[in-house]
Amino acid sequence: MDEKVKTERITLYMACSVMGIGFTYLFLVTFVAIPESGVEHAKTVTGFILGVGISTLISYFWGSSKGSAAKSETIEKKLEEEVTKPIKK
Repeated sequence: MDEKVKTERITLYMACSVMGIGFTYLFLVTFVAIPESGVEHAKTVTGFILGVGISTLISYFWGSSKGSAAKSETIEKKLEEEVTKPIKK
């Protein structure tokens, strides 16, 4: 298997895992009773999940990182074309 395919697959698995865990936690916090002593901790963790975990994944896959990756691929293809192009005399 190509190294790039492995990297993309691992990235996708990690992203799906983080999203699944995040949404499961949000579901449980919303619909399951929380003891009074744990409410503030639940709020903190919820804010962290929404502010860091999920928003980072969204910006990676649909934000500037996706554009940077596309730009890098374009540059790489152009360089490969230049290297494989025959030299004109």
